[in-house]
Amino acid sequence: MKRNFSRRVRGSLLTAAEDEVGSGSPEKPETLCTLREMEKLMILKALKIANGNRAEAAKLLGIARSTLFEKLKRHGIPGRHD
Repeated sequence: MKRNFSRRVRGSLLTAAEDEVGSGSPEKPETLCTLREMEKLMILKALKIANGNRAEAAKLLGIARSTLFEKLKRHGIPGRHD
């Protein structure tokens, strides 16, 4: 049950990230964001889904909490990790 939930959440994170990457219209060529920008978007989306719970966001992203805290600092995302 929990694995299925994690898969759905990861799927929604990827879908949301794809929506944020850029738009492809005939008039305007598709634009991409950098991996660093994509990482920040994924972290922010995971935090939103987890209602700000950093431990849960780390689980959703498949990374350790300490890794998430390092990434939060690197991206300048405020929180208790400061």
